[in-house]
Amino acid sequence: MVAHAQRGSQMVPAAGKRLERVLCAGIVGFALAATVTKATAESHQDYFPLNVGNSWTYTNGTEQKTFTIIAREQIKGYIYYKFDDYFRICGFPGYCPDYCAAEDNNMLFRYDPASDRILQYWPSIKEDRVRYDFSGHRWGIGENQLIATGISRTVPAGQFEDCCEFGFGMNLWCGVFRETLAPGIGNIEFVTNGADFKLQSYTLTSQPRCGDPNHPYPVADLNRDCRVDLLDLAILASHWLQDNSFYRQVLEFYYYYGNRKIYLDLYTEMIAVYFEQAVSQEERQALITQDPILEAIVAEMARYGVVLVGTKASSSDIDIIQTIERLEKLPEVRYSTPVFGDSATQLILTDEFIAKFKPDVTEAEIDAFNTLNAVEIEDKIEGIEHYILRVKDPKNMNTLKMANLYSENPITIFSVPNFIGIGEPP
Repeated sequence: MVAHAQRGSQMVPAAGKRLERVLCAGIVGFALAATVTKATAESHQDYFPLNVGNSWTYTNGTEQKTFTIIAREQIKGYIYYKFDDYFRICGFPGYCPDYCAAEDNNMLFRYDPASDRILQYWPSIKEDRVRYDFSGHRWGIGENQLIATGISRTVPAGQFEDCCEFGFGMNLWCGVFRETLAPGIGNIEFVTNGADFKLQSYTLTSQPRCGDPNHPYPVADLNRDCRVDLLDLAILASHWLQDNSFYRQVLEFYYYYGNRKIYLDLYTEMIAVYFEQAVSQEERQALITQDPILEAIVAEMARYGVVLVGTKASSSDIDIIQTIERLEKLPEVRYSTPVFGDSATQLILTDEFIAKFKPDVTEAEIDAFNTLNAVEIEDKIEGIEHYILRVKDPKNMNTLKMANLYSENPITIFSVPNFIGIGEPP
């Protein structure tokens, strides 16, 4: 049985008591996971300047490494920039890896504006791997994760602002290997267990290239290879009529308890609706009556600002998802969520979740991470350092997904949704 608590109270067993607000923030195990942050439409191409002739020299105090872009190479219709050398992760299996220089003279990189990522082409497998993902998409352990933005770093080459920090999450013993990229400069620091290489000097060329302000990409150049061809048409066809709804993409619902996924069953007999405060009872009922799936208000929980609305018999999972999507297009609805559980016990999503950050994470880093994800601090339970966090725009970012994004981030110990519970716990 999972322990639950109410806000500001001591942790108590929930057995034998009716659930109200469920704080699943009690006994959660430590898990090192990869970062997920909210995607942004902003381009970060200049954080890794790709021009032939660009050169960077690094030092760890006793050793120097210089990397230079020596050529452009076209592979599968994409333009890659070839480095004579670059850092990569290496090490013997079972041991903590370290950064080491490549010796195959095949360090090929390109920027993909559609995903806001720097991709590295691996000749051995003939495909791209993600080197730097500015969108914040989650990757597995051993992949480079965006873990901080807007930071300041001072290295021998100077002081740099608005930097992005990436980390390779390896395992509990080896820790996280970090790289810091500065806008208009590139990689300014490699931090590893073995050494800390910092940028000592750099040379950046200003040669014109396709995609710069004076030489924009062609309008229909979807893969940004500076030409419009069948590859662009293939991209368009593959995304034709694509639906990016979170609920429609993900009919498998879960949250994290320690390093385990706790799966949730969609309860199809009702949904939760959070109306705007100015919407009257009559207006609410009118909106419900007009919907093909909704029937009537089952309950109103004024304390939490949620209205539970019953659905027609035999409603399917897809019916529930489509109904939520319809409601969230209405200006009268602040947001709407599924209800999880069964006829005995139901869990209702709110716009809140509970997180605990690692002890070495500063308040400034927490604030920066929250700002990046459009999340604000609702409350903090002192003593156990549990943060009650609120998603500012739950229509745009589902709270269940946001809680999982925080849980999968290496700066947190845990993160769980702040459910409203109805009925007896199992």
